[in-house]
Parts: sequence; C-alpha cells; structure tokens
Amino acid sequence: MASARASLALALCAAPSAALMYDVVERAMTAPAECARGCAPWSSLASAFNTAPQAAVDALWASRDAQAAAGSSCAMPANFAGAPGGAPGAAFDFSFGPQCYCAGAPGAPTAASGYCGDPAEPTPQQVNVAFGADAGDLAVAFVTVDGGAPLAGPPVVEVCGPALGAACVNASGATARAAEPQAAARVLSYHNVPLPRLAPGARYTYRVRGGTARGAWRGPFELRPRPAAGAPARFALAGDLGVYPYNCFANLLKEDIVGFVHLGDHACTF
Repeated sequence: MASARASLALALCAAPSAALMYDVVERAMTAPAECARGCAPWSSLASAFNTAPQAAVDALWASRDAQAAAGSSCAMPANFAGAPGGAPGAAFDFSFGPQCYCAGAPGAPTAASGYCGDPAEPTPQQVNVAFGADAGDLAVAFVTVDGGAPLAGPPVVEVCGPALGAACVNASGATARAAEPQAAARVLSYHNVPLPRLAPGARYTYRVRGGTARGAWRGPFELRPRPAAGAPARFALAGDLGVYPYNCFANLLKEDIVGFVHLGDHACTF
C-alpha cells in the first residue's frame, strides 16, 4: 500500500523543465555612463564604430529576430545571461542587469560596453500577478525606481477585456518605499494593486503605472484568472529565478499554465 501511494505521488509530480532562458530587452533603460554616444546596434556593432567581435556577440542571442528587434536597446541576451566571465569586450556579467555596447565615432572606435542606467521616467519593472487568500482574489505587484519623487496619486492597473462589461477599468493600490542599501539616493517604490473580481477562464490584458507625475505606463500584458469551474488546471513550480542561462523562463512562456508556485529567491529584476 505504501508503495502504491509513493507511485501515485510520483505520478502527480511534474517532470523538471530543461533550462531555457529567453532574450530580455529593456528599451526604457538608459545608456551606460561609459557610452557618451549611446549604444551600438546589437546586430551591427561596426555600423556604430564598436570593434567588439560581432560573431561572439551574435552567439549571445537565442533568437536572431530578437537581436535585430532589440536595435540599440539595453538587453540581457539569453545565451549569456548571468554567465561568469563577462561578455566579449566587457568585464562584467548580465547577472548585474542589462548592458549594451557603446557607439563610437569615425576616427574614434571603441570596444567598450557597460551596465545600463535606470529609465529616465519611472517605468514599472518586476511586474507580476499573484493570487490572494481566496481563489478569486488577484493583485498586481511591480516596482519603479523614482528617486522618492512626490506621489501624485496611487499606482494604477488598467484591465481590459470583454468580460468586464466595459472596454477597460482602472484599479488603484498602495505604494511602499525603501532606499537601496548600496545607494541611498536610489529609492525603490513597491506597488501593490488589488484587481476587481474577474470572470474565471476569461482572458484580459492589463498595463501598469506608478504614482509619480512623470511615471510611465508599461504593458500591455496578458492575464487569465483561475479556470472556469470543472476546467483542467496546470500549475508550474520552480525556484531561484535569476536571469541565468540555466533558468526556465522560456518554458513558462510556452506552457498553458494558470498559476505558478515560486519556492523562493526571486532574484530576477527585469
């Protein structure tokens, strides 16, 4: 009998996912301090007079389409995200955040690269949806880096979908703030916005904004609440979601899941 119970328990456990990271692009982030002329295009460093080896940079990307679409934006390509040793021409790794290669100039080429800076406008990061104590309770949480600028209002989530009876509705929440221990002037705002009750099984889109006057919207993202009664439900389970080549973010994107159980060490910041 004990053996049968053990077999049943094993059958209920999902097989572990293979490592599969995706290319992360952060368009709102600003060029590194080292890049006085901005960032070079990831697909054509030489066109911006950066001499880092193009073939080695190409190999960092899981998708050449994503590389081309990234343009000159700050990014963490999938095949190198968090790998030790630094990217070609760089003395750091992506576990410290997005980077780019610097643009040079005629007669003044460069191989330099650097870490990107915070967005010029407070732009939401770490956007996620969480279940509450009741299966029908949902809340959106996100972070902005706003330097402690005065709040002009609460954080807002705009939810859109046919099941609402209106095109879109806004929900507002609360903000808590904390200074980064390593850089006290870098103030992080943590936002939590409870959502209205949404129809089970329906699909929605949403976008988010912090409460400062210059805060930028981010989205749209897709949202699906709990399944309709009697419908099958698939959940994923993982831990330590840093931006590393051996994490499973891309597996989560391609699976049809309704919930995600996080075991801890939520180290992903983008």
